[in-house]
Amino acid sequence: MFGIRIFPQTWTGPKCSQCNERHGVREWRHPAVPGSVFGSKKCMTRFLRSSSSSRITTRVVTHSSKNPPQKKESNMLSTAVIEKAKLISKYTQIYCEKHGGRDHKPGDVLPYLVEMNVFNQVDSRNGRDLRAVLREVNKAEKLAELIPQCRAEQRNVNIMWFFNKA
Repeated sequence: MFGIRIFPQTWTGPKCSQCNERHGVREWRHPAVPGSVFGSKKCMTRFLRSSSSSRITTRVVTHSSKNPPQKKESNMLSTAVIEKAKLISKYTQIYCEKHGGRDHKPGDVLPYLVEMNVFNQVDSRNGRDLRAVLREVNKAEKLAELIPQCRAEQRNVNIMWFFNKA
């Protein structure tokens, strides 16, 4: 009649992390603030604006003792990759001896490697399968050890691969 709204005495929803009140049944969560429950979207955006980014980062970075972050070994290669790298080394040496002493690109060498059953098929991206193996071996810092015929030149955006006989 006069614009008066009657609210129930208590709301059944969870308490808001921002204002510690119960806004309603709906919960709002944000991935940058794990474990916090906001009663309204307005409270959540107010909290994110008022908190410094370092506060959010520290809450995201902290881990419980039950699940510590797993450290990945970057210098570990699977046995399949090592075997493939040894085959690539063997057959690129033969290819480079047959075709002279110039720099050969992965797109030139890949058809020969397919012919020798190292790879299944020639891809349409100029030796992409071969470059993927080279990239993985190079990331493990074992390129000179496993494939001495290959030389990598780092450019601004990508890596250029060249093959010569060892």
